[in-house]
Amino acid sequence: MSLSNSNSFFPSPLLSQKDYSLVIPDVHGSVLSLNETVFSTEKFAFEEGINLNDIIFLGDFVDRGRYSMEVIKKVLDLRRSYNVVTLMGNHEALMLRALVTKDFNNFFAWIFNGGFKTLVSLAMYICPRFEKLLRKMSKKFSNGFKISCKDSFFDFFIKNNSEFISMFDEILADPRIQCFLNYLQLTHFEDGNLFMHGGIDANFIESRSFSVENWLTEMNLEFSNALKMALNGDFTLFNYYDTASKSIGGSQNASPFWYRNKDFKRLNQVELIITEDYFKVAGVQRLIVGHSIVDEVKRFQFPLGTSVWFTDVGMSEAYSTFFEQGGILIPKRLSSTKSKVFESEVFYIDSFGFYSSLSNVVALES
Repeated sequence: MSLSNSNSFFPSPLLSQKDYSLVIPDVHGSVLSLNETVFSTEKFAFEEGINLNDIIFLGDFVDRGRYSMEVIKKVLDLRRSYNVVTLMGNHEALMLRALVTKDFNNFFAWIFNGGFKTLVSLAMYICPRFEKLLRKMSKKFSNGFKISCKDSFFDFFIKNNSEFISMFDEILADPRIQCFLNYLQLTHFEDGNLFMHGGIDANFIESRSFSVENWLTEMNLEFSNALKMALNGDFTLFNYYDTASKSIGGSQNASPFWYRNKDFKRLNQVELIITEDYFKVAGVQRLIVGHSIVDEVKRFQFPLGTSVWFTDVGMSEAYSTFFEQGGILIPKRLSSTKSKVFESEVFYIDSFGFYSSLSNVVALES
């Protein structure tokens, strides 16, 4: 199918053969939907004559789904053909903290949030000699890893502590895991679009005492140092970016990994204006995030036009037996900065190969 054909389903903006980026939100161990999304997008790009250069992952590669190691391998493999950007999500943070610290509470937090399937996936590829331990763990907690079983899980962890520590060390020593973790970023910024996993507002920016003019650069540098320190066992700086927010029962303002759509809606008018001022200083026209599950791609509008796009439709294998995990195809250079023009040039592509224009994005409030 060609756009020069009058019968083409797709509107005219793609005729200019622009460069596009594929943005993929929370995969959560669903390698099948990831493969199908990439395949569908490549097919679309070939048929429509557009250039697919970059793939931007919004974080949460792991947990809940059964194939986290396969997802990691796929992401690493895609680097051979594309410029791949991998952002860290809260589930990578949970996994990292559990594997590095080997602390029971961190391990239970990871397992409680869907980490057991990830642990099995990683171990079966990297250190299958621990299969017996994992089978015992699965059998003993066959009803799930609930808060009510935390004490018995602690006993199991202590009884098998040396094996768990050895397994964690072998997983972390694997070159594929090291490569995956070392490439993780907090944000990615290009053409007025700021990509990150959860979100951010002025409260967090000011809590870190970044300069007004260079807050985005300073934040990314600080996070890069925080990740290096965490990989070496020091989470002091990393903790600022990995704190549960009020929206999910925490006691603090939201940190970037855990920021949800509820946190944006909770901001008062003054906080909205100050946050938007920070965005405008950095040249951010829109923030594109995953993390917050929505039934379709939605948009939150700031008072002066800056917007936040929520892209995690929450339909991966991790949430449903009928899943349509997909991605957003975004032009790298817009023909106009106006919101409606941006929306008309953006497409959602799901893992079944269905395409749709996002020319009428639903507001978050509705």
